[in-house]
Amino acid sequence: KNFVQCIIRTGSPARPQYTAELMFLPPTWIKDNAVKITQEAPSGTGEHDYALLRITGVVSPAVVYPSKFPFLLTSLYPPQTGNDVLQAGYAAGFLGGITVQNDLYASSAYTKVGEVYTYGPNTIDLFSLGGSVVAQHGSSGGPIANTDGTLVGVIVTSTTGEDTASRILRALSTSYIIEDFEKERGKP
Repeated sequence: KNFVQCIIRTGSPARPQYTAELMFLPPTWIKDNAVKITQEAPSGTGEHDYALLRITGVVSPAVVYPSKFPFLLTSLYPPQTGNDVLQAGYAAGFLGGITVQNDLYASSAYTKVGEVYTYGPNTIDLFSLGGSVVAQHGSSGGPIANTDGTLVGVIVTSTTGEDTASRILRALSTSYIIEDFEKERGKP
């Protein structure tokens, strides 16, 4: 507590706008991954790799706190192989520190759902997306939306490659996050 200050940046270029606090981080993820937190290039499957934050205020009096934040409806069902989706994030893998702080622009690309994976029986928990400009460090936590604008996943991992076209992003399905949250927390 009070060790890390969470600032949410929005816009393009990204600018500090809001303060936030951690509401939930799966205990299983902490147990399995705490030793990786300081690694330069940690690896993992993406299982339990999500967090819920609550916006607590603005970073300065110049920032107007909206009466309502924009949002995407959340799908209760995972996407299927071949579905068209939009992936988005703040891709920063080829940028330096000053550029990331001052000139980080949002990136997005249309792609199709590739392979689907499961952490347990008979569920689609993780799915892959073809390489695009979004396939860079910094895109983790970015949304995957289907063609009607419904959130179907959240970016968690990426393969490595010489360029973004040869990389594969992987995203947790929102149906997995909903189910895992209930298991990890003990209630819906």
